[in-house]
Amino acid sequence: MKILLLEGNPDDAALAKEALLEIEESRRWRRWVRHIDLVHLERLEDATAVLAQEPFDVVLAGDALPDACGLAPLLSLRAQAPEAAVILLISGGDDALAVSAIREGAEDCIPKEELDCAPLARALRNAVERRRRAAALRSVILLDAETGLYNRNGFMVAAGRDRKLARRLRRSASLVVAALGGADQAMDAAPPAPVELAEILRLSFPDTDVIARLEARRFAVLSLCGEGEDVSAPLAALRRRVWLRNRRRRGEPPLSVQVGTASQGPSGDLSIEELLDLAQSSLCENRPSEPLAPDRARRASA
Repeated sequence: MKILLLEGNPDDAALAKEALLEIEESRRWRRWVRHIDLVHLERLEDATAVLAQEPFDVVLAGDALPDACGLAPLLSLRAQAPEAAVILLISGGDDALAVSAIREGAEDCIPKEELDCAPLARALRNAVERRRRAAALRSVILLDAETGLYNRNGFMVAAGRDRKLARRLRRSASLVVAALGGADQAMDAAPPAPVELAEILRLSFPDTDVIARLEARRFAVLSLCGEGEDVSAPLAALRRRVWLRNRRRRGEPPLSVQVGTASQGPSGDLSIEELLDLAQSSLCENRPSEPLAPDRARRASA
């Protein structure tokens, strides 16, 4: 277990280290923690810098640091390392601070006067278990509630499955990223722009393709292509539908879509994550898509 101890008081830090050593050496707790990798820092500024570089399972944070006090350490740590369990070590039995800390996302609060092997071990075990359950729950929630498409987790599961299938069937894989551009007021239209783009993607790509909403304004599609096939026809249909939507609803904020693509053949060994990175890099190089002229739109749909 990797633990970051953030405590500026030398006596309190020594007490916490002693309790952690007892947990590591105790047979009672050895079932769930065999080794503790401990890093001790005194300043919040140093802790946030370290957390930006490497992950920790748990952060034990004091409430009175040289550069922060009260809820400030907890809020900064939660923002920098949302996956880490934060246990606040509070001084003087401050019940109001403990209640506020739990509401702001602390896994537990331990009065420094009660900091001992058993209460700390229970707090660590419960905090890590709750984090694991939350991560497992997030991993099985695969759909985006607003659009009904896969979310990022769902896309990684379904696209990873289809990528394996493509290798068996000797098919190439093309990954398309579509991002909403333009003014933000398009998000306030009725229906919202992401919902509109989700429906356009459904209509433009085959039912067998994996379509997902990766972020608030970014979508992805994985297509499996046979010999001589690519995604040019679905992309043309996508652009045509965007153009038609904007033509019908002049006077409303236009729907602007940027598209990036990446592909590899049947023998390619790129992962879905790598294909996604390539498609998003391509997206960054492209300008917002221009609406198709009417005659070009008709030819694309032919």
